[in-house]
Amino acid sequence: MGTKLPKELRYLSKALAELDDQDDLSDDAVIAPLRSALLERIAGLPEEKAQKRLDDDLERLEHWLEDVDDDLSSAHFILGYMMTPGLARELIELRAAEESAQNERTESGDDRGHRESE
Repeated sequence: MGTKLPKELRYLSKALAELDDQDDLSDDAVIAPLRSALLERIAGLPEEKAQKRLDDDLERLEHWLEDVDDDLSSAHFILGYMMTPGLARELIELRAAEESAQNERTESGDDRGHRESE
């Protein structure tokens, strides 16, 4: 992708590049880098402020896409994903579920790499 994202959206650059390399954007695993970038963006924020930040970024992305001439289907994919109602809640719940699963693995001894290094 030759068109540079605005400063406020550069946190999406890696996810955008990875999406550009994909032939099929329908696979759930393909959006993992995007989810990761969005989770990092809202880390530590309460849900309401997290949603506001994502909404602001969505608006910036919309304006940016209006101004670029390139065919940026992956950026349009991100735009569509960011339009998901209640995205902040979904991401926060996803992070909580992942952390809970990690804690369960650690407590049950399934975290072998961690246990062996202690």
